[in-house]
Amino acid sequence: MKEIFELRESDNSIQSVKTPRALFAQAQTINIDHDQENLLVFYLDSRHHVKHAEVLFKGGIDRTLLDKKTLLRRALEEKALFIALAHNHPSGNLEPSDPDIDVTYQIADTCKLLEIELVDHIIFTRDEFYSMKEGNLL
Repeated sequence: MKEIFELRESDNSIQSVKTPRALFAQAQTINIDHDQENLLVFYLDSRHHVKHAEVLFKGGIDRTLLDKKTLLRRALEEKALFIALAHNHPSGNLEPSDPDIDVTYQIADTCKLLEIELVDHIIFTRDEFYSMKEGNLL
């Protein structure tokens, strides 16, 4: 069962995720099991404010299956203009794996066809993060 975190315009907690650090800060607000991989999706409006966030997929200790069709369907349902992804690495290693990089490219390319922009994909632990955007992988 996916967990949905909805933020409304009237909430003081609404946050902009215009930087990787801001995306990491938002990811830290979501309670996840750090002993398994979780993929978080942030659906953003035109100002990069978080409209909705959810743990869309959960996996094992070293991977999670990602269904790109489900992710993109949810982005369309949320009327997102931008999305940001975040997933944790229980191992503590922030280095993106080849599958991490490949799926990020696939999602970014498909998003372009739908006029949605993937703004970043971060890998995080409890205290640190790696931005694929800052790492020139996006």
